[in-house]
Amino acid sequence: MPHHNSVFHAMLRHLPWDELDAAVARHDAAGCARRFSFKSQVVAMLYAQVSGAASLRHVVGGLRSGSPAGWGSSPGRCGCCARGARRSE
Repeated sequence: MPHHNSVFHAMLRHLPWDELDAAVARHDAAGCARRFSFKSQVVAMLYAQVSGAASLRHVVGGLRSGSPAGWGSSPGRCGCCARGARRSE
């Protein structure tokens, strides 16, 4: 089966992830994250903004509907989304 990247994946490729890592290091924020990475948090927030999500449940459902390989980072399984979805059920 051929692999097809999504438009969202194409958008994510253009983000300066090294600058995010540098900002996390500059502000000594690595210890602030609990179980989710800063990248997965950014991916979830960007998806919410782009999709016009009205709730965390919408974000989780939308991220899970795509193939994790097509997103570039497994956002459908990120800890922040999974924990939030369990709280809202």
